[in-house]
Amino acid sequence: MANKSLKTIVVKVLEDKQAETITVYNVKGQSPITDIMIVATINNSRKMDAIVNQLRKDFVHHPTHRLHHIEGKSESGWMVVDLYDVVIHLMDAPTREKMNLDTILQNQVKA
Repeated sequence: MANKSLKTIVVKVLEDKQAETITVYNVKGQSPITDIMIVATINNSRKMDAIVNQLRKDFVHHPTHRLHHIEGKSESGWMVVDLYDVVIHLMDAPTREKMNLDTILQNQVKA
């Protein structure tokens, strides 16, 4: 079950690091891998690295929430941070538009 405080912590990190267009999707019962997916636009690779590093720092030794893994490279325009119950997709604007993940997740949530 997704922990509401985990979602709150992640959104706060994203807001503090000036991520843009932060969208939270409740996919519980719709996704076999997680309960919540968060998609955020990051306007440059240094900022994306800073967000990933902050999430790593916050969750690698957290007493109740664990970091599962991180995938991607900021230079590619897309990184994924998996915290088990919450999965965070960090994308630059062109990648977010091209991949159309928001539409896919919106349709999944409605199903």
